Order: sequence, then structure tokens, then C-alpha cells
Amino acid sequence: MKLRKLLLTSAIAAMVATGGAYAVDDVVIEEITDELTAEGYTKMRIRHGASWVDVEAWGPAGKLMRHYNGDGEM
Repeated sequence: MKLRKLLLTSAIAAMVATGGAYAVDDVVIEEITDELTAEGYTKMRIRHGASWVDVEAWGPAGKLMRHYNGDGEM
């Protein structure tokens, strides 16, 4: 739970810092981080724009890179 809270807080802080131009909902980012945390990924780098989310994650299977649309679909 502590890791999830840290990841979510970091993602929200990044969204606030970049301003209102980025419309990806924080719920979408939370769902993505929840899924990856459940798969065992412990370090994540999340970048997003108005209609996309890029995720780099590191875990038991090595490095993972995924691109999602603004609705959280790959």
C-alpha cells in the first residue's frame, strides 16, 4: 500500500506541475499503476500528455515499456 500511495502521489504531483493542459484523468494513471504493482513492478516512470500515457516499469520480468491512450487502453 505504501508503494502504491507513493506512485500515485508522484503521478498526481507531475500532473499538477505541468498545468491543466494535460487531460489524462488521475484515475486512469492510478489504474495503470495498480495493475503494474500487482504484476510485481516496483519502480515506475510515468509521462503523459493530453491524450496519452507512457510508462516505463522495472520489476521481476525486467524493464517494461507501455503506451496507453487517455482512456488507459494500450
